[in-house]
Amino acid sequence: MTIILLTVGVMAVFASISAGIRGAVDLENIEIASTLSRDLMDEIIGKGFDDPDAGAVFGPEEAEPRVNYDDADDYDGWSKSPPQNISGTYFDGTGTTPNYSRFRRAVTVENVPEDNFNAGTPSADSTTDAKRIIVTVSWPAPGGTTQVELKSVVTEYHPEAR
Repeated sequence: MTIILLTVGVMAVFASISAGIRGAVDLENIEIASTLSRDLMDEIIGKGFDDPDAGAVFGPEEAEPRVNYDDADDYDGWSKSPPQNISGTYFDGTGTTPNYSRFRRAVTVENVPEDNFNAGTPSADSTTDAKRIIVTVSWPAPGGTTQVELKSVVTEYHPEAR
């Protein structure tokens, strides 16, 4: 009887240790994903609101590389797995890069009304003075894909009333 009770007790201890390890891995993935999303959001916000080229379209101009993006909406639809820095170096564990090959970063940029940043439907044209940026970092996890989403809104500055 003592052996059975001891066995059940040891199994319970191992189950708690296993759950703790899974929790630590989840927290590490969330921390990495949060860092990857903040890094990309900082890069996007550092770009101009509008394209400096007259007549430019919403989104990237043709197939320009990310290093040439010059305004926030150039990032619309951008997605990479594994993530990469602005110059195109992948974070895949080669050389001195960290191994984030299980993560995917994706960006959505939408024109939104300046009086309602949470509008469910983006503005159809590019004449608004506000852009909603959504950076999503996802990774596979037991039971499906997990993700961290970071949202921000940038507005166009007008020093004088229109």
